[in-house]
Amino acid sequence: APAEDVCNGVDDDCDGDTDKGFLDPATKLYLHAKHCGACSKPCPTAFGPHAFAVCIAQAGVPTCTMGCDAGFFDVDGQEWNGCECLKKSDDDVPDGSDANCDGVDGNAAKAVFVATIGSDAFPGTREKPMRTIAKAVEKAVASGKRDVYVAGGSYSGDVVLALGIQIYGGFSKSYALRDFKTYETVVLGAGNASNDAIAVRCEGLDSFAAAGSVAPSRFDGFTVIGADASAPGASSYALWSGACDAAVTLTHLRLFAGDGADAISVANGSDGNLGKPGVAGKPAKDIGHTVCKSSDHLAGGPAGLGICDAKSVAGGVGGVAVCPDFDEGSKPPVCPEYATAKQGAAPGENGADGAGINNSGGKGGSAGSDSYIDPYDGVTTQCLDVIEGCIKCGGTGKKRSGSTGSDGSDGADAVGSKANEAIGSAVAGRFLPPVTPSGGDGSHGGGGGGGGAAGGVEVVGCKQYAGNSDIGGSGGG
Repeated sequence: APAEDVCNGVDDDCDGDTDKGFLDPATKLYLHAKHCGACSKPCPTAFGPHAFAVCIAQAGVPTCTMGCDAGFFDVDGQEWNGCECLKKSDDDVPDGSDANCDGVDGNAAKAVFVATIGSDAFPGTREKPMRTIAKAVEKAVASGKRDVYVAGGSYSGDVVLALGIQIYGGFSKSYALRDFKTYETVVLGAGNASNDAIAVRCEGLDSFAAAGSVAPSRFDGFTVIGADASAPGASSYALWSGACDAAVTLTHLRLFAGDGADAISVANGSDGNLGKPGVAGKPAKDIGHTVCKSSDHLAGGPAGLGICDAKSVAGGVGGVAVCPDFDEGSKPPVCPEYATAKQGAAPGENGADGAGINNSGGKGGSAGSDSYIDPYDGVTTQCLDVIEGCIKCGGTGKKRSGSTGSDGSDGADAVGSKANEAIGSAVAGRFLPPVTPSGGDGSHGGGGGGGGAAGGVEVVGCKQYAGNSDIGGSGGG
């Protein structure tokens, strides 16, 4: 009987077919695991479980590769673990395992993919993912896809859930693994300048609307951070749901709302009535005789009067203009080019302080400084005024006019009524903050201080103005 063919280049069984079973008749290539490319050239057999050696033609070249047992697939491309995936179903949903052995925890054929390295101009495949979740949801609706798979990372922009679309976060970059803690996926709300800030919105997705949908809606595996609200009185929501029932599943979420905006402000209250003005002081004068006396003094202007809540809020009386005394320490004084004259305010020369509740009255103005005319032709003071023919000393660095009294303090702001201390109310599914009532009346302001008296001119024996001192004007109330 003819011998059975073996791979040796000889027609052992004499049937005209050399190396039958080893040499592929179509390609004339040796495509056998033990004779790959030539007789006695075996493929390596060091594969993992459920795998075996296979010799195939690649680009016309016999090549050793790995085959899988029935029902098993090599998804990760690693020889060391063999054919690691046992196909359990033709369909799959993200649940931690690859049930249909397509390399994705889910069903790649039914999904739009999103990644931080993607672009919304891409088709949303695993190899060319989109960039934003909102655009991926629109793509899924338009193309009839069921799922949106989002790789870990941060995604700016608000998201609106859609009927029948299941959105899953927490995928690895390859989408082969899903763990929403390891691959945290963050939605950063964009906010709204004219309304509430809502990062994720579920609206109108109820069981009735979902009756004709191929699948329920889902939002799963995200950290959501709401934007701070900016519109007056607006709130911030990480996730807002209205008219969404059991047709929508919300799971594995971490939600952080932003800050609500300030309440709608009301107009400030109007100013209170002005207090009554004081009376102006008396103008300066030449006393017209040699010795200045207290009878020559000019009284300050009376204060403006005011009574509020039985308490005085009157202004201060103006300072009294008294006889000038340029230098209280010497007679005649030394001209203050090298020495400073020593002056002090006489009683009443400074303006009086204004009255007011809780010491709110203004401080009275201080008196002005006096000047001096020397009759001794500069012998004593060494400061000759050739124009006047007298010697003028003028308190260098000293003020002549009295200062203005300071304004009384403003009245204290009123403490308005407290807002309703409840947390607000829900109207049409939205949170409405409590309304704050208007504030009460502020307290009364204090009276202004009286003005200080102006300084005078002390004259002794001058030829032109012999003995005639000048008294400055008195302060106004």
